[in-house]
Amino acid sequence: MFDWDGVFLRALRDIEAGEELTCNYMTTDWELHEKFVCTCGAPNCYGELKGFKYLSPEQQQALAPFVPEFLRKRIPPKGVAR
Repeated sequence: MFDWDGVFLRALRDIEAGEELTCNYMTTDWELHEKFVCTCGAPNCYGELKGFKYLSPEQQQALAPFVPEFLRKRIPPKGVAR
């Protein structure tokens, strides 16, 4: 995950030598300057990436522990529609 206090990446678990590292773009920007289609092939892939703004409230809540405060502040409380 991005650590915005020091602006660096922080591993959430041990990383094996040679293991591929990935980044979840949905945890970095409210709205991406350029949307794009992801081709990662993961079963939980978001498909078209446009930014945190375009996720459902449930998806935003699930990512809350991994996003910076400026995105966390925009998550509607549970049960509150946008």
